[in-house]
Amino acid sequence: MTIKPDVALHGGFAGSEAARDERNWTNHLSILWGTTNGAVVTITNCGPATRMDGFVIGGGNDIHGGGIKVSGAAPVIANNTIRNNGYKLSALDSNLR
Repeated sequence: MTIKPDVALHGGFAGSEAARDERNWTNHLSILWGTTNGAVVTITNCGPATRMDGFVIGGGNDIHGGGIKVSGAAPVIANNTIRNNGYKLSALDSNLR
């Protein structure tokens, strides 16, 4: 999955919430699971308006970031569980928040 600049993705919804702050990413897992070699999530050339928040990310296998690969970017990565990847996170020429 490639996240485009200025896109904010939020997980942890049960489906009955009326507002984003009602979500619970601990009890309502939103799972992104890779099935081939490579990063599960790729974020490139974006700023802090790009956000990845509230997901379980696994199954990736890339030497440059199996779970999340960030390149030339400064996204917000918050409230995620990154597990069962060949490599968890790679940040090349990036500033993570």
